[in-house]
Order: sequence, then C-alpha cells, then structure tokens
Amino acid sequence: MSTFTDIAGWNAAAVNELASHGQLYVAGHRLTGDQVTDDPFLVEAKLKRGYVVAPVDGVESLARAYDAARLVVPASSARDDPAAALAAAAGSSRERVSPYVL
Repeated sequence: MSTFTDIAGWNAAAVNELASHGQLYVAGHRLTGDQVTDDPFLVEAKLKRGYVVAPVDGVESLARAYDAARLVVPASSARDDPAAALAAAAGSSRERVSPYVL
C-alpha cells in the first residue's frame, strides 16, 4: 500500500510543478459552459476540441484527489489498531503535503 501512496505523492508533485508553470493542459471539450462563457479562446477550444491550460478549479480538484489517495491506510493496519493507523496516516500526510501553487 505504501507504493500506492508514494505514487500519489509523486503524481501530486508533478501536477503541482506543471500547473505552477502553466504547462498542464486539458481537452477543451471537457470544460463546462460556465468555464468558457467569458473567454472566446476557451469557447473556440471547446468547440474545436483543442487543448487549453487546465483551469484552476480542475487542478485544485485533482490536488484534493491526490491528497485523499495519500491518506489511504492498509486495511490490515486499520483492522488491527484503527487509532494508530489514523495517527500514522495523519503524520505521514503532514510530511508529504506541500502547498499547491496555482
């Protein structure tokens, strides 16, 4: 299970780095109408299925998902000593979580 949480941490770091430099892209057709309403460039990307820099709300959502993945506790640990498993997860998340620069 630690491999899973390690990979989530590495992915979170990569996403954070890409997003902080405007190098994380999303397919325009995945954007919602609310996301494209005020920007003709985004409307065009949505209609023509182009790519655009990932919107901040999407990056923040992805960051929250990685944070949740990094808190996964092996079932055997939780079953044997739930309080210790939760304390260990909380301690390891504080060490690994870095602020997201968006």
